[in-house]
Amino acid sequence: MARPNKVKTSKYRKKIDKWIIEGKGDTEIIELLKQQDPPEKIGRTTLYNYRKNDFNINKEATREYHEKKSKERLNGAVAQTVSDLEFLDNIITVANDTGLEVDPEKNISELDIKKLGIQAVRAKQEVFKAGSEDEKEFIITIVGVDSDEEDNVEVEPEAEEEHQPD
Repeated sequence: MARPNKVKTSKYRKKIDKWIIEGKGDTEIIELLKQQDPPEKIGRTTLYNYRKNDFNINKEATREYHEKKSKERLNGAVAQTVSDLEFLDNIITVANDTGLEVDPEKNISELDIKKLGIQAVRAKQEVFKAGSEDEKEFIITIVGVDSDEEDNVEVEPEAEEEHQPD
């Protein structure tokens, strides 16, 4: 196993970190270490490697910046998906609460209404399938749609079916 960088084991490490943050150069830090009591000798290469590998402010700031932006994008996408799910819920609720009627003048058939309900349920199902393993359990609301002789559509009471993951 490789020996740890001498700066990491130095009793002046906090001071070295402070000097790096203050923007002091390697040569200046080496001189400051020689003035300590007791003085410490750390080579320029050792200090450079510490600054580059172990105390790289720009590298850490860049990583943190990208993580923050990625989290913001994720939160935005999650909020949009939640909004989409709520919209689908509203479509299903409106369909359940409204007397759906076949309207030949507007080219709305019983099949169109059934397709709309199935599409809304499938869209929700796809989102839930992609969720975490803990949240793969969901409830599908099945709405029975039937038409009478006058092609008026009647919404039958809801039947809930709980889906368990395979």
